[in-house]
Amino acid sequence: MNTRTEQFLYSSGSISVSRVGWRRPRPVLGAPDSCDTIGYLRFRSTRPMRSNLVLSLQPGNTGGPSSFDPVARNLITELERRGVGCEVWAMERCGQRLVDDRGVWAAVAAEDYRVAIDYYYRGGAVDGARFTGWPSGRTVRFLSRIGIPQVIEDWHFIHTQEMPDRSERARRLFIGGHSLGGPLANYYCQWDFPAGPGYDEVAGVLGLDGPIAVDALRVHRLPGRRPMASAAARAMPFAAASMRARMLPASASSGLLRLTDIALLTTIAAIGARFEPDAESVLPQQIPHSMTLDPMLRLLFPRGGLRSWRLSNAAVFGSLFGRSAQGTTLSGDIGCYTGPLRTKHRMVTRLANQPIIGEPFAALLSPNPRYMPADPRTVVAGWAESPDSISSFQDTVLAWSNGDFSYLNSYESRRLRSEAMVAMIGGVPAGCERLVHRDWEQHIPSLVFASDVWAPIRTRRTAAVNEVDAAGYSHQDMLCARQPDVVVDRIVEFIAAQEIARQTA
Repeated sequence: MNTRTEQFLYSSGSISVSRVGWRRPRPVLGAPDSCDTIGYLRFRSTRPMRSNLVLSLQPGNTGGPSSFDPVARNLITELERRGVGCEVWAMERCGQRLVDDRGVWAAVAAEDYRVAIDYYYRGGAVDGARFTGWPSGRTVRFLSRIGIPQVIEDWHFIHTQEMPDRSERARRLFIGGHSLGGPLANYYCQWDFPAGPGYDEVAGVLGLDGPIAVDALRVHRLPGRRPMASAAARAMPFAAASMRARMLPASASSGLLRLTDIALLTTIAAIGARFEPDAESVLPQQIPHSMTLDPMLRLLFPRGGLRSWRLSNAAVFGSLFGRSAQGTTLSGDIGCYTGPLRTKHRMVTRLANQPIIGEPFAALLSPNPRYMPADPRTVVAGWAESPDSISSFQDTVLAWSNGDFSYLNSYESRRLRSEAMVAMIGGVPAGCERLVHRDWEQHIPSLVFASDVWAPIRTRRTAAVNEVDAAGYSHQDMLCARQPDVVVDRIVEFIAAQEIARQTA
């Protein structure tokens, strides 16, 4: 029997955040017991306004539900000012619950990031338990069975359990996502559910820097599209079998790229920045050596690397997530180091600004200059949000350090990402034959945002009428921007307009 649980996690201002879980055993997946519960983070107002609408969101590739914290809270607050009640449901995907978050929760409860350092890096105990390492390849092999059908089925299951009346869902439920979550919302609308098309289940669709159009990449114009899409679709069963046989990794945290290491380091840094922002951090000297962290730290932090720098806790987090410091797609415009600065990575910056050959670099690395403290090994550098910063430093820190350890999904299914790419170029992966309603955009309203990730191809494509150009925004700024903000403002206008139209119909 499917059972529902809800656990209060934290609150910020008038917004309460809880985790909702639906117990749904699926032995065919061969997943650990912790993955038999599917759920989401529920953001809602504590004010006595009835929630009329729901915005249900899928995170991006390797993204987790906590990444929606700033945009969810700001959106609910702004809609309330217009008299519209709304909840935001940030979905977890299978694999999110594989991580050991005991040390993160303990550190937040103690308001001391050193508790997490002791638990994860030094063998310390929390409530009598010790960290035994991240799940092995054998444990995560079930992720090779997680693709588009399973994600759509889980998402729809939550919607139907929470709102059993299909006509109610069509009036009150908006769906969308960030990055990969945008295409997933597209596939939801295309899906042929037993009761009918997916687009008949929702009131509108949003894409936050994630394409929601059926042919967003305009591949239908390419002469070799059909053979390319068919070949990619035929390769998917072989790829899935290779993942199950451990010939290919099933998750995003495998081999040299251990996303768990990056997620943990950034989360611990955020806890320090939240509770002791101005104190000199001990984290740089405690970072363990690994095949993931060592090359990353050498590349991003010259002159001895981050381990030898003297930084405040706020500056450690800014170093790892600030666009002015490292400038990857996993960064936001949250300020810069204080004190004397020097530029770094001049060669990378010049490459990203080159025509044509620089486009791949610009998609992954900001073409803007990046900075470092002028004397990082002697003087303790701080961090400050500037008046021109797009994203809120405090909101971003809270999203990473709320205790849930879910800004990133370290155990994302590689099969899901591969199937999503095949479907984006017009292919139909095995098991996805229910992606049939390709005309859904003609039936329900939609809105999509495009950040600077799309800048390299912006001049060679015609923006759709429902597209908002968020120039200057990074991929992460879409979720963490300060108010007023083009993303929240346009979503509020979009949702409020649909609600007004519904009430007057």
